[in-house]
Amino acid sequence: MSNGLFAQFYNGLQMAFGKNRVQYENFVWQYYRFPKYDTYYYVGGKELAQYTSIIADAKIREFESFFGYTLEKRIVFLLYNNLSDFRQSNLGLISGNDNYNIGGVTKIIDNKAFLYFEGDHKKLEKQINAAIAEVYVNEMLYGTDLKSKVANNTLLTLPEWFYRGLISYLSNDWDVDIDNKVRDGILTGKFERFNNLTGQDAIYAGHSIWYFISEKFGKKVIPNIVYLTRVSKNSESGFLYVLGLPVKYLTFEWLAFYDARYYEDDKKRDEPTGQTTQVKTRRDRVYQQYFAGPDGSSMAYVTNYSGKYKVFLKDKPDTKPKRIHKGGRRIEQITDYSYPLLAWHPSGKLLTYVTEEKGTIWLSFYDLETRETDKKEMFNVEKIIDYSFNNKGNLMVLSALKNGQTDIFVFNNLANTYQQITNDLADDCNPRFTGDDQTILFSSNRTSDTLGVDSVMPGLNTNYNVFSYNYKTQSKVLVPITYEKSADFLSPYEISENKYMLLGNSNGLWNRYLAVYDSTISHIDTTVHYRFFTHLLPQTNLKRSITEYSYNRSTGMVNQVLYYKGKDIMTEEKSSNRNDLKVTETVFWKKMQRQNFIKDSLMEDRIRKDSMKISTFILTDTIKYDTTNIDFRNYYFEFQKNKLKGYLPLKDSLKAASPGKLFNADAFSKPRLYMTSFYTNYFVSQVDFGFLNNTYQPFTGGAVYFNPGFNVFFKIGTNDLLENYKITGGVRFAGNFDSNEYLLTLEDLKKQVDKEWTFHRMAITSILNNAIVKTHTHELMHVRKYPFNQVFAIRGTVLGRYDRGTYLSTDLSTLRENFDNNYWAGLKGELIYDDTKLVQLNIFNGTRFKIFAEYYKQVNEKKSDMWVVGADFRFYKKIHRNLISASRLGGSTSFGSKKLIYFLGSVDNWINLSPKLPTFDQSIAIDYSRNYAYQTLATNMRGFSQNIRNGNSFVVYNQELRWPFIKYFVNRPINSDFLENMQFVGFFDVGTAWAGKTPYDEANAYNKEVVLNGPVTVIIDKERNPFVYGYGFGLRTRMLGYFVRADWAWGIENAIILPRIFYLSLSLDF
Repeated sequence: MSNGLFAQFYNGLQMAFGKNRVQYENFVWQYYRFPKYDTYYYVGGKELAQYTSIIADAKIREFESFFGYTLEKRIVFLLYNNLSDFRQSNLGLISGNDNYNIGGVTKIIDNKAFLYFEGDHKKLEKQINAAIAEVYVNEMLYGTDLKSKVANNTLLTLPEWFYRGLISYLSNDWDVDIDNKVRDGILTGKFERFNNLTGQDAIYAGHSIWYFISEKFGKKVIPNIVYLTRVSKNSESGFLYVLGLPVKYLTFEWLAFYDARYYEDDKKRDEPTGQTTQVKTRRDRVYQQYFAGPDGSSMAYVTNYSGKYKVFLKDKPDTKPKRIHKGGRRIEQITDYSYPLLAWHPSGKLLTYVTEEKGTIWLSFYDLETRETDKKEMFNVEKIIDYSFNNKGNLMVLSALKNGQTDIFVFNNLANTYQQITNDLADDCNPRFTGDDQTILFSSNRTSDTLGVDSVMPGLNTNYNVFSYNYKTQSKVLVPITYEKSADFLSPYEISENKYMLLGNSNGLWNRYLAVYDSTISHIDTTVHYRFFTHLLPQTNLKRSITEYSYNRSTGMVNQVLYYKGKDIMTEEKSSNRNDLKVTETVFWKKMQRQNFIKDSLMEDRIRKDSMKISTFILTDTIKYDTTNIDFRNYYFEFQKNKLKGYLPLKDSLKAASPGKLFNADAFSKPRLYMTSFYTNYFVSQVDFGFLNNTYQPFTGGAVYFNPGFNVFFKIGTNDLLENYKITGGVRFAGNFDSNEYLLTLEDLKKQVDKEWTFHRMAITSILNNAIVKTHTHELMHVRKYPFNQVFAIRGTVLGRYDRGTYLSTDLSTLRENFDNNYWAGLKGELIYDDTKLVQLNIFNGTRFKIFAEYYKQVNEKKSDMWVVGADFRFYKKIHRNLISASRLGGSTSFGSKKLIYFLGSVDNWINLSPKLPTFDQSIAIDYSRNYAYQTLATNMRGFSQNIRNGNSFVVYNQELRWPFIKYFVNRPINSDFLENMQFVGFFDVGTAWAGKTPYDEANAYNKEVVLNGPVTVIIDKERNPFVYGYGFGLRTRMLGYFVRADWAWGIENAIILPRIFYLSLSLDF
């Protein structure tokens, strides 16, 4: 005899799927250590690590003062050079099938902050702020010691708007983009359906609530709300105790606050003008890279659906868009909107696009005539931010990321060579050649007009302006086209000589501007002196921000994308040359201007005091101001001019920019090399009714499937800092104290091929030939997984096991029995696909499946081979909001000298509360001549007990309608985790198990009933339909951290509806 083998349908439908992380490169990590944090980086990220350290030092001090709380653990910053590198990491990867019983899972290591550079230092600063804020909020809400974490993780469940919205607010209280999103949510009424919001919508709504609280009650109340939320284990109580208002009434005031801010203001602005393209946009897609061809006859654009992107080409006006490329995956990860990038070749015959595949950047050329695509690899840069062609098409100007800097490059298409134009810490983007190809326009947040000397000072409010670089003379001195102090100007296009089209936010929304660069005589002495200035003329005054635009100089047409009324819209219009349009500043922009003026005045005063003590240097006054006309709205005092000119302390500039710890060269002189070390990652203490490891059970020779019953298991996991190596240990204590389990797993995930070693020990007591046998099983498994991409992988397993069966002495015959020793070897192969996305607890969107084959051989016995093949397909389809349809088709068969028997019926983890209803149906006959070696369950088949059908093959189909009905109808925050996750489920099951060639084979044992009466044997043909059906309804919710399922089901056998059966179980999914 022998015991369980590592399996697929080991105990019903529970099956491990999971997504993958694919490693294409190996990083060597170093780090800087400071008293309150460590900053880790690898090759090319040294300057970014130093920038991160300076920002983090100031922000930690700020949060210490704000919360009145000092962190007990050092923060660990893990800095990646770009998002692609971060996706290759194993950070946050959950392996195995821990998602089936979720109760009691407590993460212990929560001081790691994952950062990646997007080519913009200000965005990196927001990431740093958000990471520090999350560490603070986590520690304040959940504590640091194990006891507090276990209690708070079990009892405290926060809605997404509360937690993620708070993190977003603390990282960046308000800006132009947030104002635009909140404006649209309020004016469209979308935020009124508050409880239906998920993802980014929930974050923006939550952000706006915390901003409203700070505006109405003061920012200092926020730490009190967080603290009382932890004490009361309820977010509703936190608001009630501090603000005196329940969340329900708080939301009324919140909506009234933003109604007053936006409704009247919106009347002063224009609807999106121009001709809307004949492309019907969808709310769940992001539309980008909208470019018309050089002659205006074609257009191209990109759609992104939660990470799955497509490139479309459309011949205007009435042709259907044609997809010419697709890529990416729609899974739960940070969506990369930076790829693909599009640009038309000036000939109009080629559409080019830049993509990133397997860590490599590719430039593709799509020929409109032949419909063929060629591509080449782009070397020497880590990421391309933006690009465009010159008029001849032989050169490309790039904004690209290299060595932690975003610089301008010129790429020769024929020679495949790069010429680096800028090389400093400033972020340079949106490069374009002018009409004569002698000048390059680009946007930058630099503070100097001289190349090679600029740096982004941490803490300074550097904004983006437009600069001109003379590519013909390659002068190191740039010409500033705009020099606004607080507004940003991006995406410059030359309209004609000294006239440029820009995208700016100088009124609080992104609108198009016309920049007219001009000069006048300043004074005359021995020569004529000129001063240069720019007229900024607004061309649009729209209700929402323009997210991006493109200008076609040949046709004079403008293509633009706006986020309007909950979705992106694409419009096309003729460019204008207006000089009479007045734009209205938003309420937020007016307030920000006042705050910046006060803030800058205080900063300048402190810098002036420092400059009196130590030597200073003065930048050349390259920015001139027109003093003939005084604009009191945009007047610059002398100290403001001095600051723009660069009156900064020579040796203490970082200190002036970032109050707090002084960073000098010594602080970053000796980085340390990272050595692998382990941290406790999670602790699990669960009540369960299943097994710890995936194993088949031995065929007992009698119609009893062993259910472990009530048990408690503990599991603790540890991993290294980068989560490349994981060690997991677990133990399950059975309620009968007779079938305990032990598990130890080691994982190596550092390289592309994942490796795993598992040792498993289990004891099971069973009845064999009227004797009680206790079997101890020892398994050793080695698993290797090769991921093709993030959702598709192949996995192979080699295993060996030793089973020792001991006959318990109940009489003289069993006392004389020897040990039953068996040695097994096995192989297993699996093909796994999983692109599902978790919408809500037990609510998914997407598809996942597994196809597998197994081979087992008993080493110490001939003719003992067993083959098992099978598959499990699951599909989740959104019907409306979080109402979904869930379908599953599963089946398996076994063959060989020995076989596996499947008992069809019931559900996983069934807690049978009825003393009158047997868990296992012993009235259904079993064909013992099939030489069964192992047994397992085939579920779900609701409406029946286990063993309504049996055999060495089975197939089952499950269809469910999952509806979180309370969250669906309630349009206000639900502060009860029990109610928020309450789901109504309607289901239908159909399935069969059989032992012959087909389910209708007369050889199936359950079709016959044998009656022995002396010398007479009567065989009764039961004429059972092999297929059985079940239907019913159920409720699901989370209680004390456990996902509890209650189902009421009616079975149908031979067209007869059977009495109702109640199922209580603890398990996710089907």
